[in-house]
Amino acid sequence: MKFIAVLFLSLLSCTVACAQMKKLNAKQNKILLQSVKASNSNKHNFAIQQIEDLADKGVNGNSSYHFFANAVYYNYFSYSIQTNHTEALPALDKSLYHLGLCDSLENAYKMNNYTADNRIRLEQTLSLVDSYTQTLYRNNDFSSMDKLSAVLRNNSSTLQNKSPQADETLYKICDLILKAAIQHKSNSSILYLAEFLGSKKNISKEDRMYLCQVYQSSHDDKSALFTALQGIAEFPSDHQFVDITIQIFRNTKDGNLYDALLKESASSENEMIRQLASGCSFYHQQQYNEAYESFKSLSSAYPESSELCSLMAASCLKSALMSELSGKREDAKIHDALSLYLKVREMNPQDKSEWVNGLYTIYYRLKMDTQLKEVEALM
Repeated sequence: MKFIAVLFLSLLSCTVACAQMKKLNAKQNKILLQSVKASNSNKHNFAIQQIEDLADKGVNGNSSYHFFANAVYYNYFSYSIQTNHTEALPALDKSLYHLGLCDSLENAYKMNNYTADNRIRLEQTLSLVDSYTQTLYRNNDFSSMDKLSAVLRNNSSTLQNKSPQADETLYKICDLILKAAIQHKSNSSILYLAEFLGSKKNISKEDRMYLCQVYQSSHDDKSALFTALQGIAEFPSDHQFVDITIQIFRNTKDGNLYDALLKESASSENEMIRQLASGCSFYHQQQYNEAYESFKSLSSAYPESSELCSLMAASCLKSALMSELSGKREDAKIHDALSLYLKVREMNPQDKSEWVNGLYTIYYRLKMDTQLKEVEALM
């Protein structure tokens, strides 16, 4: 079956390319036909040498040339999967590169001309890549999967949004590579996968969480934020994406991120996202009482979120302190903030940054000397 698929792809290359050969002379036409025939006979070194020699002679701007070159390298990729593993990915990279330079890749798709166009070639290529990826995963060859993701990223403009079938196969490939990356904690070559998978709905919670981590480790706060917001919409009962959103909000140095958060929330149908965005925006503008009320409305939905509880405590405390500056004591709010900070400490005792400063401030204000000394020793 694989031989038939390879032969069909090669014949398809010949059919389409022959209609475009006016720009090539008879000798060049003959060389291209010979290269594909040699490739079909597993004479790959000869076929590739023919293709490369023609490129050196300046025909690599011709669409017919790229049709043939794509077929030659596709055949070599298929062959290398079985016999010469180290050459498989370079061959795939070359095959996709030439496919991307064929004129009909997008035009044929838009004209619904599916009988002999590059959409079919792309779907066949990705089908073979899918099988190859599954083999790598079964063999625990995560190094090759990491290199494969780099090849996909290099050819992203050729791969994406060319047909629903191709897109779905690409999604399966990226999803499997990402699972391998999660297992091996590798971020080296998966930003393309993050970009592609991050745009999809209904990916697994584990994948969505990992994408957030990838963006955060790459200091791409905006992409991390949007990915976390998608997580809130897709998994509304899970507090982890709320935690990530708040972490990004607290740590970002991008002043434009608040506007992006508000803009994203305005178009969202998810009430939790809108409330979270409002709270973060109020907090950023030092409207702490309004921020506290927004976060409080979320607390019943996410009772296990230490990040949300900590931000709610900080909003409550700062609101009370700002009232003191205007001559109005709000002891009730101070005690509310104390209860919240104690809850945060109980939920997340290891991360002192979430509660130690708040408790110190409150104990000092309330003259709770014993508790103040205990917290002071932790600072």
